[in-house]
Order: sequence, then C-alpha cells, then structure tokens
Amino acid sequence: MKKNQKAVIFVDILGFKSLVGKHPLDIKSMLTHEKYYSIELDEILRYLNNPLTKVFTQFHSLLKHKVDLAQKKHALTSISFSDSAFISTNYLFEAVAIASSLMQSLLSHEIPARMGIGYGTFATLRFRSDITPDGGDHSSHFLGSAVIAANKAESCGIKGMRILLDPSTSNLLTSPIHNPKGKNYFKYLKCNSAGSKYLDDHLNEVNYWPIGNKEEKECWRGFQDMWSSSPKKESIHYKETASAIDSMRVQLGKPKMINLNRRTLPKEKIRK
Repeated sequence: MKKNQKAVIFVDILGFKSLVGKHPLDIKSMLTHEKYYSIELDEILRYLNNPLTKVFTQFHSLLKHKVDLAQKKHALTSISFSDSAFISTNYLFEAVAIASSLMQSLLSHEIPARMGIGYGTFATLRFRSDITPDGGDHSSHFLGSAVIAANKAESCGIKGMRILLDPSTSNLLTSPIHNPKGKNYFKYLKCNSAGSKYLDDHLNEVNYWPIGNKEEKECWRGFQDMWSSSPKKESIHYKETASAIDSMRVQLGKPKMINLNRRTLPKEKIRK
C-alpha cells in the first residue's frame, strides 16, 4: 500500500436542509438525548416530537457507535460535522464493512442517508478547537484525492439510500489485499449511472443488505416507515432505494419482489 493512500467514506443525511427549515433547533434536547432516562417526561416528549432533534442526534450516536466498534479491529480516522462525516481506513473491505453496518442501522432507525467511497490520498494536518464564553474557533484540516472521490460518488446524482463506489476503487474490488476473499468477501453490483456526474456507463455500488432474517426485517420496516411518511416530491429517492434493495436481495439468493412498496418482505419458500 502506497503512503497516504486510504479508502474514504463520505456519509451524508438526505433531506437535512428541509428538516432544519421546518423544525426548531432544540439544543437542550440534543445535548441531553443520551441521558433521557434521567430527565423529565416533557423533555423526552419534546425530543421524540422533533424530527430534527431525533435525526441529528441518532445519526451522530449511531456513527460514534460504529466507529468505536471498528476502531477495536483496525486503525481509522473519523471526522464528523453537521449532517455528514468522513471516515478513512487503510483498506477497501474495512470501509465497506463500516459503511454497510452504518447504513443498516440508519435504515432501522429511519434516518435517510447516502454514502460514497473513494480511494486515493488522504491526510489530516490539524484539528483545533478554542472555546471561549462568547464563542469558539474550530478548525479541521484534512485533504486528499480520496476525499474528493468519496464526495463525488455520494453527490453524483444517483438517487436513493445507496453506498456508491467511485471508479477510483474499481481496481481494488478483486485485490487480495483490499478484498481478501474476492467477490465473496463483500458484494457489489453495477448501477446505472444515467443522469450522474460520471461519464462512465456504469458505476458500482455496495450490497449492504443484511443476511440475517431479523436484521433485514428491521431495515425494511424502517425504510417503509420513512417512505410512507415522506413527501411526494421525495418519492423518487424511495423508489430508487427500493429497486436497489431488491437487486441486492436477488444477489443474495432472495426472490425478486413485485411490489416494492409492501410493508413486509415476502415469505421465502422452504427449500426441500
């Protein structure tokens, strides 16, 4: 592995700008949400009834949990801010594992997000925070081609809750270092890049769908709950997500779904 070469994830909450515009900024609830077992009932209800508070706090809580778990297995750098985050790892399979696990949790908790993964240079130069009673001065200096690639993949124009792989990762998909067991270590699919910023005919995306029966039911339920409560103007994101999930399930040996807006997953036939 070349020096300063990293696989970088960029994760971004979908529709966050709309949430900020529609709901009040309840800083007190955001700061105390992890301790609501010790606060008053009205505080809990205020937290639960504010979608902005729920999405923002749960996103960062789930992100921290996944990063903490991953750090027990390998080195990584995580940089979160506002409604997004960058996570860098040494190898692609590490990045895919973190991104997939995070996406599953976000779906289960009804938090819409999209991710991009790129590979290239990455370096952190300085992190500084100076807080005074009247304000603060914060800086986070990091850069590299992998940052640009991950951001480009996430914002390329392809709709839905996806984990998109920038072309910079293409040569790593069959690498014994970045994908140790070949295609069986982590799965990916071709997705149509029509309408995206890429000139390539196709783009790869990660198959993040869980294998366990309980886990996939939780993910599907969370996704359908989001879809049923979403505005009509956002329906394209959910239709594209449902179609992508269906393709992921088929790749895992599941039957293709006829109705993608069904509340429960179809029962599988027992193989004799």
